[in-house]
This record gives sequence, structure tokens and C-alpha cells, in this order.
Amino acid sequence: MNVNDVFWTATFTIGFFVVLFILTRLKKKVLKEQGGIDMGLVVITLLPFLAYLIVSGKVAEFAVGDLKVVLAQEAKATSLAEITPQQGVEELLGERAPSFSKGSISELRERIIPQFREKHFTTMRIDRHSSSYYVSEVIREYLAEASRFDFFKYVVFSENDNFKGWMKAGNMLALLETRREQVADWINAGAWDKLAQEGMSTHSISSTSSAFDALNKFNQENLDDIAVVDAKNSYVGVLTREAVVSQVVARTVLGEK
Repeated sequence: MNVNDVFWTATFTIGFFVVLFILTRLKKKVLKEQGGIDMGLVVITLLPFLAYLIVSGKVAEFAVGDLKVVLAQEAKATSLAEITPQQGVEELLGERAPSFSKGSISELRERIIPQFREKHFTTMRIDRHSSSYYVSEVIREYLAEASRFDFFKYVVFSENDNFKGWMKAGNMLALLETRREQVADWINAGAWDKLAQEGMSTHSISSTSSAFDALNKFNQENLDDIAVVDAKNSYVGVLTREAVVSQVVARTVLGEK
């Protein structure tokens, strides 16, 4: 591929993501009411890529009915139906999110913070079990220190490693400011319903689900992100709507597997 091809490919790619972003925001309410994937929206978001591929001679034909795209010479024939069922949610995530368990203040300062950049922690785990006891002020200290790193994003709640819910770190900090010691009381009592009422998300999807499964769940439940759990219902990571859509479209149009 020459420089000119690279330029136009980049131009259409950027245009595609702009269209995708706008349509995702405008169509969210409609998608929720339909209770499933709006295939018309998928077709529309594919148009910038398809237009470029047709003009450049890389596409011989495509059928809107089943979204079949036939690529000439430079790629293999492919379709959404061929790729996405085999592409698991765990593959989209890449790997289990780097995380650390909430412990004592001394452990935070002596072990966790010095390793933060090296480990690239994204998640703090709060696990309720027989020997655990949480204090709101200590949780707040953990979050305040961890939030200095822009890649730290989530707090995950579990009971004996069984996923119960998750919250964005900033929202958890705000909750601690308003509810203070109540937050720790709810965790220590296993009152997950109380945390859910205060913004903890309980939505999750299996890591063995397909990308289409994830898109359906996003649309049916009007979500922008969702927790991924493994076969033991342990937390794996958080998947976003944008990540799934971009991966599905890129793999479909470019014929990547």
C-alpha cells in the first residue's frame, strides 16, 4: 500500500469513527426501544469504509441483506456472521484487567503505590469475606492515591471472589464524600442492594459471550459499559460499547481474524 492509499484509508477511518460516535448518541433511545441490534445502523456506519473500498477497487461487491463483503485480491471474503460469533468478549478485552486488593494504609504506601506504573493497575478490588473489615476513610485514601494515575478507573465489589458489582473510581470517591462511613457499613454487611441504589452497576456478561451478545446487551439495557466475568463469576475487566463496535467493524471490513 503506497502513501496515497494510507492517507485515504486514514481519512475514511477517521470519518467512520466520527459518524459512529454521532449515530451512537442519536440512536441510543431508538435502539433501546427496539430491544436489539439495529442492523440498519450497522450498515450506515459501514458506509464510509465501503465507499472507500469500492472506489479504490478493493471491493468487488457486497450484499446489504447479510452484510457480505467480497474483497478483491487484497483481502478474503468475509461477513459479520462469519467473524463475530467466534470472537469472544475476552478476546476483545485482550487480558484480565490489572488490579490490586484494598488493604491497609501501610500496604498502600509500601507496596501498591511503588508498583503502580509498572503494573498499570486499572482496578481496585474490594472483596467481602470472613476476615475482612473495611473503613470508609481508608477506602477513600486508597482511591485518592490511586486516582493520581489516569489509567486507574474502576472499583470492583465481590464476596468471596464472587462478583457483585462495579463503580467508576470517581463516582466511588464522590459517594464516600456524601455517605462516608455508611459505605463501609454496607460493604461489611454485604448490603449490595444499598450500593446498587447509590450507583454500583451489577450488569455483567460472560467472557465466553460473543461480540454480538455484548452489543445486544448494551442496546437492550441501554449501557455504555459492562463488567466481564469468567466461568467462576470472578471479575475480568470492563468492556465499553465503543470498543466492541470498533473491533467488530474493523475486523469485518478489513477481513482481519
